[in-house]
Amino acid sequence: MKSRSLVWIPATVLVLAGACSLAVDLDGLSGAPPSGGDAGADDDAGPTGCAHVTYPPPPASAAEGGDIDFTVAVRAIDIGEGTSNTTGLDLDKTCTCHFNEGASCIYPPYSADKDHCDDPEGRDNSIAKLFETFSLFIGQDEFGSKHFSDRAEMGRWSLLIRVYGYNGEPDDAQVTLAIYPTGWNDAALPAPAWDGNDVWPASAASLEDGVSLEKPRFTDPKAYVSGGVLVGTLPEVLLNLSGTSGDLGVRLTAGTLMGRIEKTGDRYNLTGSVIAARWKATDLFRVTSSIEVNDKPLCNDGSFEYKQFKEIVCGHVDIASSLGAPSTVCDALSFGMNFSTEPALLGTPYTPDVDPPPCSPEQDPANDSCDL
Repeated sequence: MKSRSLVWIPATVLVLAGACSLAVDLDGLSGAPPSGGDAGADDDAGPTGCAHVTYPPPPASAAEGGDIDFTVAVRAIDIGEGTSNTTGLDLDKTCTCHFNEGASCIYPPYSADKDHCDDPEGRDNSIAKLFETFSLFIGQDEFGSKHFSDRAEMGRWSLLIRVYGYNGEPDDAQVTLAIYPTGWNDAALPAPAWDGNDVWPASAASLEDGVSLEKPRFTDPKAYVSGGVLVGTLPEVLLNLSGTSGDLGVRLTAGTLMGRIEKTGDRYNLTGSVIAARWKATDLFRVTSSIEVNDKPLCNDGSFEYKQFKEIVCGHVDIASSLGAPSTVCDALSFGMNFSTEPALLGTPYTPDVDPPPCSPEQDPANDSCDL
């Protein structure tokens, strides 16, 4: 699979089509966290009125692990742009703009005067606003949740989520979660059947040695299952969202993945799933050159288009890229993505084709930042 460029088409009037809806509906995720632990939520959630929607805590008592090993593939996503759906989680334990709660970090000058309000339950998802803005420029036929979901349906990209060492019970104190970016690496292949028998190759970039599936780069060996809900931490993960005109690499940090495990026959699946994390502004600039404006790569060449793009991105910085105190300066964009999956089979590794950098070194946005 070759990485190509997204096309940015400036427009004066565009109408947003409805995005697909994958609202999270998990016990313990709507309203206050379950009793028995704060799961990262504030103890004073009741007095402040904020639910601080987050993940359920580990089970109070459960056996660790088993021999069940299953894999699912992401079939559709919902970033939450252009909708009132609840997407994401409370990443910073703060209901910004609600119940007299302020920001969880110090906004830098370039984003200080922007709207960074959470929803009333504390969900952080600046990316939803950013994607909505991008859709105004690019158009939903080329960008956004529905477009990327359509491309996943065709097999052009997906995310393989593997769970192993699972005991098959509603509670498991420790399982291993591994994530592998993937896609149909042969455009001549028919679209996936989504019947549980599709064999998806794992990107070599998701493996520590580029070869072994047992050495995943994006993994949590201490994930758990609580009340049927899988919870795993994501120190780092890569989403390779494939669009009609090219691929957008999204590198996320300091996040969480969760979804309810359901079994049908002898197969397992995840439902009501969500990824909530942080997208560093510097990592976003590293993939900026994959976007095209008027058939030219978006390079740091002093053009109006690049300056406008940079202003939009930097204006959406709303969270710290790591867990910190309110005195930490915000340097990332909060990210929330609901998604649906289907059972899948894990195939052999493949190495994606990558085009050379389209911008000269002195104009490569990868060398730029919001602080410059």
